[in-house]
Amino acid sequence: MSRAVDDIGRMPTISYFSCENGAPRLMASLAKQERLRHVERIHAGIARARIKGTQSGKPIGRPWIDKRKEAAIRAELAKGTGILKTARLCKVGTGTVQRIKREMTRAS
Repeated sequence: MSRAVDDIGRMPTISYFSCENGAPRLMASLAKQERLRHVERIHAGIARARIKGTQSGKPIGRPWIDKRKEAAIRAELAKGTGILKTARLCKVGTGTVQRIKREMTRAS
């Protein structure tokens, strides 16, 4: 199994990832197909979980806060209390207070 020797006297190297070889394109297309199948399976599982509920029985998504607690947050914000102090007083996270404040400003 001898190969031709180039002008300098070295054996020519064969690149398995050259443009002449179709292997990279084939591997890329196979990877793309697998990625699409994976995404389809994920979306199907999420849709099934929304319909049937999760395996643990818990609903999907963030749980709603109590209406009384939300009213207390709105009252504190209406008085002019800051986000950090309102969160501390109502024992919720600052993100919850920010979301409610954003809803209040959009409504007005």
